[in-house]
Amino acid sequence: MLVMINISLTFPNPLILNPPGIIFLLKSIKGVYMKLEDTRGITTSSTSVEEVKERILSWFRDRKCKAGDVMGFRDVTMLSIGLNPKQNDVLESAINELIEEGFINILEKGWELTQQGVDRIY
Repeated sequence: MLVMINISLTFPNPLILNPPGIIFLLKSIKGVYMKLEDTRGITTSSTSVEEVKERILSWFRDRKCKAGDVMGFRDVTMLSIGLNPKQNDVLESAINELIEEGFINILEKGWELTQQGVDRIY
C-alpha cells in the first residue's frame, strides 16, 4: 500500500538546524510527496551515492577550497535542489560516507572540508 502525504513545515530560524535536520527540511521544502514505506532491507544504488559524493567534493574543488573551508547551509540547499530525485534520496548516505572516509566534518554552520578531503580532490 502506498500512502502519500504533503509535508509543509515552518521553522522560525532554519539556520539553527543541524545538518540532518537541514536534509529533512530540504526534502520538504521542495514540496516532495514523501512515500511512507518500510525501508529496512532496502539498499541504495552505490553508483548514485558515488555520484552525489563526487558532486559534493566537486563543489569544494571548483571553489579551490582548502582544509577548513565550509560549505554553508545556503550552498547545501542549492546543491540539494540541483540533484535529481534518485540522487536526493541518497544524499544523506553520501554525506555519511564522506564523514566516515574523513573527507568532511559536519559543523553547526555547514560541511567542512578536511585535509584528507583536500588530498582527495586535488
